[in-house]
Amino acid sequence: MPGTDLEVQALAERTLLEPAANCLLIVIEGQLIVDLPGGAFRVLEAGDSLMLPAATQLALQPVAGQAVLTWHHPR
Repeated sequence: MPGTDLEVQALAERTLLEPAANCLLIVIEGQLIVDLPGGAFRVLEAGDSLMLPAATQLALQPVAGQAVLTWHHPR
């Protein structure tokens, strides 16, 4: 979204990610599995959020179709 520190993304397939900076992931629509280091994972549904530390390797997997996410990069 221009002029803000928010990004919106529709995710339809498994995506590998390593955020360069801390960010807050919020699920707007759908369901998402977040695979974290060490075998940990979180299942997020619409309205759920997860703070992701910088330089954390993870994978995002939408469940049953696509998930719509928003990213907030705190300043």
